[in-house]
Amino acid sequence: MLSKMKISTVINLLILIVLCSSCEKEKEVEYSIFKGNIKNTSGALQLRPAKGFENESKTIRLDEFGNFNDTLFTDEGLYLLFDGTNMINFFLKPSNTYGLEYDAKKFRQDGIKLTGSDIAFNEYFVEKSRTQVFLDPTVKMTETEYRDLLNDIKTKQLDRLNDSGLSAIINDYEKSKIEYQYLRDLKLFLFYAGIKKPTKESINELNINYSNDEHYTKFGAYNSMVDDRVILQMEEKAKKEKLRDTSYSNNQNFIKGVNEFAPTELIKNSIISTFGPQYIVEAKDKESFYNDFISHYTGNDSIFKNEMSELYLDLSKLQKGTTSPTFQNYKNYTGGLTSLDDFKGKDVLINLWATWCLNCYESIPVIETLVEEYPEVVFLNIAYQDEEKKWRKMIKDKKFAGEHILADRKDESFFEEYAVTGIPRYILIDKNGNIIDNNAPRPTEEGLKILLDSL
Repeated sequence: MLSKMKISTVINLLILIVLCSSCEKEKEVEYSIFKGNIKNTSGALQLRPAKGFENESKTIRLDEFGNFNDTLFTDEGLYLLFDGTNMINFFLKPSNTYGLEYDAKKFRQDGIKLTGSDIAFNEYFVEKSRTQVFLDPTVKMTETEYRDLLNDIKTKQLDRLNDSGLSAIINDYEKSKIEYQYLRDLKLFLFYAGIKKPTKESINELNINYSNDEHYTKFGAYNSMVDDRVILQMEEKAKKEKLRDTSYSNNQNFIKGVNEFAPTELIKNSIISTFGPQYIVEAKDKESFYNDFISHYTGNDSIFKNEMSELYLDLSKLQKGTTSPTFQNYKNYTGGLTSLDDFKGKDVLINLWATWCLNCYESIPVIETLVEEYPEVVFLNIAYQDEEKKWRKMIKDKKFAGEHILADRKDESFFEEYAVTGIPRYILIDKNGNIIDNNAPRPTEEGLKILLDSL
């Protein structure tokens, strides 16, 4: 009897041990290891979540030889790797190890050597980034020719996707991304080509739902198409309004226009947060614009709300007749240092521009004409966040008229006080250093000549 009890006790203990062991689930590793070597970078690798994936960003530091070895506490998903030159999609998952080696300067020729986990997945994304075709929507082609080009690119991308072995979720994401990029490229071409009546094929393809909040947050190309559509509707309304009231301003009525034409609340708030800081600068009546913002923006982004509030307060200090902010000792193209006070006694039209700002180029030939037409006005071109070598070459090659100075990157208080959110930007100052217009019309607009004639 005793031996039976002992045996029973031993069996019960074994059962208890097994049960306890099964209750204790092994904890999953919550991080991934990311290592490798990248030649010819700025010394850092930016890791950002791809659009539609709400993961954290991180900066990975490389040593002097381009080596890195980091532990990433990130969620599973698609990320963007930016080495300072190339933007590459990359899939990461906790508990896995990922390795890569490549030369940033030779990425498009040589690709990347991958090691570790999910190589098949990431080979797809690397190859997609490496073979990306950069299209010029202004190219001289017929609609049919351009559609054939786009369809050829899309077919190759879909074939590569079908062979990738990606998970169903990411496969569907990529398929939609490819389709929206095709539509975005087609729409841009039609716009730049001035095609008002496209083919039935194009009309049918572009007849999509422009009210999809989920796709708006996930896909950059879809997001851009929706934004462009709303802004185009606003511009069409402005044309009609100007026939009744020549003083109607699309810039001034931006918030009201977005509120009228944005298809959903989320899209409305997104467009306002993207373009609001730019349009409040261009609006003549800042108070009215800001009141529209308070009335129609219903988002919860407190940082953006504070940004708009600070912009409004800063711009309110820049009214006509107030003393202009100044700058000291900016490098002059002809030699020496220049300060704004050096031009006291003369009316000054400031052009804030940069060699990297393509929209700034269209004013260059017009400024040359204005310099000759208004010799008593100083046309002061201030290059913003630019490289001196490129700046000097551009001025020489374009025979850019007027005074030229290069802003000091270590002292950008002048731009901060003028609440510069984008360029080109034109500012007109009188002989006493007071503001005439903190956001003057562009040289390509008739309004500038009217303003200069009034001096």
